[in-house]
Amino acid sequence: MSVDGIQITDCVYDKIEICGDQYSVRKNKKWGLINVDGYRFVECIYDRIISFRNWFLIKSNGKWGIINTDGSVIVESIYDYYHMVSDKKGGQFCFIAVGINGKWGLINSNGELVVTTIYSKIGGYCSEKMLQVKIGDFWGFLNIETLSLINPIYELTSAYHDGVSKVKKDGKYGLTSRDGSIVLDCIFDSILDCHYWDPPVDLFLVKVGQFWGCMDSDGRTVMEPQFDSFEEDPKKGFHDNGLIMVQKDGLWGFIDETGNIVIEPIYEAFFASFNSSKEIIPAKKDGKYGYISKTGEVVIDFQYDIAKGFVLDFDIARVIINGKWAWIDVDGNIVLGPQDDEIPIPGLYYEQGLAVVHRNNLYGYMDTKGRMAIDHKFHAAESFSEGLAAVLVGTKWGYVDTTGNICIEPAYDSAGSFTGGVAKVERNGKWGFVGKLVCPSCETDLRDDFDICPLCGMDVLWFVGKCPKCHGKIEAGWIYCPFCKSALP
Repeated sequence: MSVDGIQITDCVYDKIEICGDQYSVRKNKKWGLINVDGYRFVECIYDRIISFRNWFLIKSNGKWGIINTDGSVIVESIYDYYHMVSDKKGGQFCFIAVGINGKWGLINSNGELVVTTIYSKIGGYCSEKMLQVKIGDFWGFLNIETLSLINPIYELTSAYHDGVSKVKKDGKYGLTSRDGSIVLDCIFDSILDCHYWDPPVDLFLVKVGQFWGCMDSDGRTVMEPQFDSFEEDPKKGFHDNGLIMVQKDGLWGFIDETGNIVIEPIYEAFFASFNSSKEIIPAKKDGKYGYISKTGEVVIDFQYDIAKGFVLDFDIARVIINGKWAWIDVDGNIVLGPQDDEIPIPGLYYEQGLAVVHRNNLYGYMDTKGRMAIDHKFHAAESFSEGLAAVLVGTKWGYVDTTGNICIEPAYDSAGSFTGGVAKVERNGKWGFVGKLVCPSCETDLRDDFDICPLCGMDVLWFVGKCPKCHGKIEAGWIYCPFCKSALP
């Protein structure tokens, strides 16, 4: 069916799928191809059809082959299996790996078998023009530009990054370059490439026996192995500042990208706030938490049972002191609490400088300094949007502004957030809108009415989708399009 409603082809197919610029169609359990005009240029004779670049993979009698866009056979159906090979991780497909009798080869984008089926495994993507391949029991690399095989001598290989790959030989790990030369001899019990961290750190962590040290990409020792372990999770470390959390003798500290110890390993635990702009984190010492800077300076003394990181770009953090929750500022002053209820972390819920907090089953709003901007007086509350927030008073929802004044009386059973000046509400099982909603017929403000326009009597109904005439997106709509005024079905 075309966009004009004209039927292009008869309804004779069991299934139709998009296949590149064409359509694959199934009839009587067999697949063929039709074009956008409905012309069937490949008869329904194949078990499966899959698009690849400018041609198609076809399966016939359990074997895979290739046809071009006019249906001519490029590669006979002789292969048992296949998988796509991309030019980089998540990139475009550049080869098809095909297998027969347990051996793999490569077909290029022209349909040519450029690497014969001699490999026991072929990787799924290239890294820096190098593809991991296995021949016999050992892994090596295939340069996809020269199609030359490099050093198939390893038990394991990894993708290249900045010209270096981690490899394993005789049970030990090392590093090799793209030309096959050795960067680090295979003498390490483990190697971790920190370049893959988010954000990346320009180091390799290497393990010898029970201890970890650091090497750079040129194979130079940055720090001799001496640490028991390290923290790989960037959310628990200062990776964005080039720091790595390390453990020695059961205590934690930090090193930088040059291997220098910037915070001595004297702490029992850290609770790092990766998003904090204050560059201070909670640290535990002698059973109590305090706060230290990224240079190791004690900023707030060790006095808390539990301490959380400072929230996003704000000046407050949650702590437990003497069994009660409280908020503190960057100087350690208590700005809210202590109280029995756990105060929710507002990091993801701050809107227009206010966040929802609760106490004794009542809700209010706190500002970025930890001060109560709107008292705990609502039975439920939502985040602010466009200057208003939905609040529950008793059993009905209404809206308050940022000063706490009721702007829309609590009269609704459900209430949503504001978008484009309007919010959806429900009353007695019927849905409508509040806010600056304008009738598309007479432009009357429909702030408090949602079924019938009080002036012109238009029936204002829900319509979610796009206008079939002007294709304007209608998130909350009408029987008439508010854009082009055409009637909606």
